Amino acid sequence: MALILAVDDDPLVRDAIARYLERDGHAVLHATDGEDAARVLAGSATRIDVVITDIFMPQRDGLEVVRSLQRAKQRPKVIAITGAGASAHGWSPLTAAAALGANTVLVKPFKGEDLCRLVSDLLDQAADEADEPAEPSSQA
Repeated sequence: MALILAVDDDPLVRDAIARYLERDGHAVLHATDGEDAARVLAGSATRIDVVITDIFMPQRDGLEVVRSLQRAKQRPKVIAITGAGASAHGWSPLTAAAALGANTVLVKPFKGEDLCRLVSDLLDQAADEADEPAEPSSQA
C-alpha cells in the first residue's frame, strides 16, 4: 500500500482517481490545486509516495507542482495528467511536465486500470532505486 496525493480542481476527477487507487489498496489524499497540494505535502506526517497532478488548475498549476517536487527533500514519484492536447505550435503541457521532472504522463480521460498500472510501475521503480547500493564517495 502506498500513500498517494491526487491534485485536481475537478472533484469528479479527484474522486475517480481515489476510487481507482483505493480499490487497488492505496490510501489517497486530495488537493484542489497546487497551493492546496503544497499545504498537504507540508502537513503530511507520512511520506507521500506518488503525486498525481493535473496541469491546468487555478492558483498554482500542475507544472509548478512538478517543479516544486523536484526541490523536495524526499521526492515522490509524479504522474502529470491533462485533457489538453498539443497547441498549434507543437507545445504540449505533458511534454513540459516531463521536462520539468514528472516521471510519467497520462492523457484524460484514462482508464482506472491504466492509472493503477502506472502507479504500480512507479512504486516498483522506487523500490528498485531504494535497493540500489549507494555510490561510494570519492575522497581526494
